Amino acid sequence: MESKVDLMNSGDFKELCKLLDQSFSYTKPFDKTYCHICNNLPENYAQHLVIRDKGKIVSHVGVFPMPMKIYGGGILRIGGIGAVATFKKYRGRGFMNLLIEKSIKEMKNKYDISWLSGDRRRYRTFGWENSGRKAVFTLNARSVKKIKVLKFNIRKCKKEPEYLKAIEKLHDGTGLGIKRSPTENKLVYNRLKKDIYLAFKGNRPVSYIIININQDRLNKKLFTANVNEYGGNIEGIKALAKYVIEQLGCEKLTVATPVYNNRYKRLFTGMTSLVSIAAYGEMLKILNLKGVLKSYEKQMTLKLKTSKMKVKTDITLRLKETGEAVTLNIGKEVKVTGKLSKKIITLNSKDMVRLLFGLTKPSDDFKFPTAFAPLDLIFPLDYFFWENETV
Repeated sequence: MESKVDLMNSGDFKELCKLLDQSFSYTKPFDKTYCHICNNLPENYAQHLVIRDKGKIVSHVGVFPMPMKIYGGGILRIGGIGAVATFKKYRGRGFMNLLIEKSIKEMKNKYDISWLSGDRRRYRTFGWENSGRKAVFTLNARSVKKIKVLKFNIRKCKKEPEYLKAIEKLHDGTGLGIKRSPTENKLVYNRLKKDIYLAFKGNRPVSYIIININQDRLNKKLFTANVNEYGGNIEGIKALAKYVIEQLGCEKLTVATPVYNNRYKRLFTGMTSLVSIAAYGEMLKILNLKGVLKSYEKQMTLKLKTSKMKVKTDITLRLKETGEAVTLNIGKEVKVTGKLSKKIITLNSKDMVRLLFGLTKPSDDFKFPTAFAPLDLIFPLDYFFWENETV
């Protein structure tokens, strides 16, 4: 057979579902559990790179747009890699490598950075590296027992169109996660195994919470849950979290927020039994260093002003593999330029991800001269995805 990379077409959908169900058996049926990335919409065929044998798909890599809203302002152009799969009898022939390399080439024309969730040892060879941080809260009956909540009418959403439309507006109001189209929102909210609960004031939903339930294998009456997304009135979110624990009987409710100071972090800090700063566990690959840093100019400036430190310097960051160099002009604000400075840091692409999107400030991970200390004021850069919308 010829190892040719092609795009999905209208006749491929059933074969694609068969491949993904076999490769990710715990998510069956894949087109229902991950309907936001696995669907038969013609406008999305170009997101699917495939290799065929006798006309049938045998290997697949998806490249999905994930335009992320940045804290402080701006949009980061992300290409998400997902649904990487090959039928068992076709493995070991280099199909995944071929598809990944093709996807990288395609993404460089559209995106500034790429995201994926997978085995670090496998994908690190292609330039992806672990990145990102989030605040993780664990709520239980004891931690919420004395929490006072306002009165809301709470009920489970049955995916009624009018309520999904209301949830879409509440989602947009959070300023977090991916900038989604109405079609993408509809797909995300119709994912299988995702329960949506609404808090009403009168007939109007003012808050929502989406949970993924994990049942105890030995006792089906016992369960824990992860909060995949939430939004709307802060008091309504509080009431919903308490409802899931006390009325539904959830033993442990896990919820994440951005690390930086925000109203959701303050809310769950007052409700939690345990809080931690955790790695996302996912990986990033830089495609366009200047594009990434330009997108984060406002956040870097905000971090600089929050530090209240007076700094005036230029620092150049250079990627070892490509030679791409970008200079940060750090003063009253942070500006990105192409003019080289005398202070230059050259890193490979994986270390550049660690510098920009690590768990902690650069000086904890790198031994740079003191001239580069101002980087501690602006890095790491923060991002936040809803678990409900990742690929």
